[in-house]
Amino acid sequence: MSVFSTRQLKADSLSTSAEFSLLTVSPGNELYNCFGHSAFLLIDTVNNVFKNYNYGTFDGYDPNFYTKFVRGKLLYSLAVENPRELVATAIDENRSITKQVLNLTQVQKQRLVDFLEKNYLIENRYYKYDFFYDNCSSRLRDALVYACGDSLKFNLTAPKEEKSFRGLIDPFLENKRYQDLGMDLGLGLPADKIATPYQYMFLPEHLMNGFAGATININGKEEKLVSIQEPLLLNTPDTACTPFYLKPWFAFWILFFIIFGITYYHHKKELNGYWLDVILFGASGLFGIVILLLWFGTDHGVTIKNYNLIWAVPFHLIAIPMLLMKISPKRMSSYFLINFFVIFFLLIFWNFVPQELNVAIIPFLMALALRSMYIYYRIDKDFVRWKV
Repeated sequence: MSVFSTRQLKADSLSTSAEFSLLTVSPGNELYNCFGHSAFLLIDTVNNVFKNYNYGTFDGYDPNFYTKFVRGKLLYSLAVENPRELVATAIDENRSITKQVLNLTQVQKQRLVDFLEKNYLIENRYYKYDFFYDNCSSRLRDALVYACGDSLKFNLTAPKEEKSFRGLIDPFLENKRYQDLGMDLGLGLPADKIATPYQYMFLPEHLMNGFAGATININGKEEKLVSIQEPLLLNTPDTACTPFYLKPWFAFWILFFIIFGITYYHHKKELNGYWLDVILFGASGLFGIVILLLWFGTDHGVTIKNYNLIWAVPFHLIAIPMLLMKISPKRMSSYFLINFFVIFFLLIFWNFVPQELNVAIIPFLMALALRSMYIYYRIDKDFVRWKV
């Protein structure tokens, strides 16, 4: 019976019975595992080796974990693990595992294990994680390409409908609408780049499909890369859908009608109601600051050029105090009138914005536009009583 071994395998050490497989774990319920997971399984009964190569590990006990994560400086690493731990975790999380046995020559197996073992050296195992371009799935693809060279061919066909990186991750967030909203707000224009079929394999499910359709040249004969594909563990997926009242768009529509009602009351009573604008535009301005920090203060390449800055304007944090202190009312009147038209034209030309914006925020933008026009109206009405 084979046992787990973490010892480094030396050159020419694999037996002819050694077998490499790709393990694909289905998506979990948490945000960090909802896209699935991939690992290489190596079984060599002659050498008594039974282990996983996993590029998706990180130090969750690092006291600076969240700081590094937000700034894009969190290092992931290659780990060599007991496959039984992966299975046990999948059972606990009600996730399935698919096993694809790879049809490799002895030389290719050895090149692959040599590459992985070299990567496992302490000086090589750490890397800066990039969700779209350099992660636990793409690294396995690249390792196999290194081991097989030109003999490996991914028979990838362009999909009928081109998809961006943002579009590729959306289906995995179908029941995580607030997390989806948060990612859409934080990701910038690079996330809307159209992905090539080869790049699809940054997601474990697409990596599995890419391997399933790939071929490899063995002794001049083209054969399937995957010799056997079978379920290693079957789960019972949760098919329940998130009810509409727990989705962001519903919450934002409720917010809009509340703000509309308050604004109507302010209008009837001839009240300014600027306390509401402090909350509304203050939140918008603060989020604009967050976008700028993600753009210029982190190493996340996909959070740059964020068009959400059109409505999340950091200058609101200056305009609101000036409004409350009645400083330069003419300028404040013009500022909020311009802000109204900016949001108005953003909503009109929504589908022409280069970046895909999350439609759930439309009621919030309508609320910003409504209050912008109301501020303009109140300043104009009260101007004669203000000191310029």
